[in-house]
Amino acid sequence: MPSKILFAAGAAAIAALAAAPSFAGEHGHVRVMRGWGGRAVETRHVDRTSSGATVTRNYQTSYGTGVKATRTTSHGDGTFDSTRTYAFDNRPEAGRSLSLHNNGDGTASYTRTVAHPSGVVTEKSGTVTYP
Repeated sequence: MPSKILFAAGAAAIAALAAAPSFAGEHGHVRVMRGWGGRAVETRHVDRTSSGATVTRNYQTSYGTGVKATRTTSHGDGTFDSTRTYAFDNRPEAGRSLSLHNNGDGTASYTRTVAHPSGVVTEKSGTVTYP
């Protein structure tokens, strides 16, 4: 059952991306926040193409802690791939990825991978049938 939900979510994402017009380009911003305890800087950069997008966000505080979050998606030829990575200051990276592929015979394959900061990597894959 969870694999059918996972596939349905991916199929909906592919359909939404295919139906929407493609807007290629890039943009970004920088924001500085100040509070009584210090300050933080946030940067965001978006790069879109006709077959996917990459969004990078950086957060850094005046205490030296921060995180860089990157999300990359791509689609085309019956596939959808999504990857998120998190790079923490002074800690191991973490991330997750999802790959969907339409097999063309009424089935679709998926692979879901999660990498924890502890170093544990879990992966689940399979094939589901759709109407």
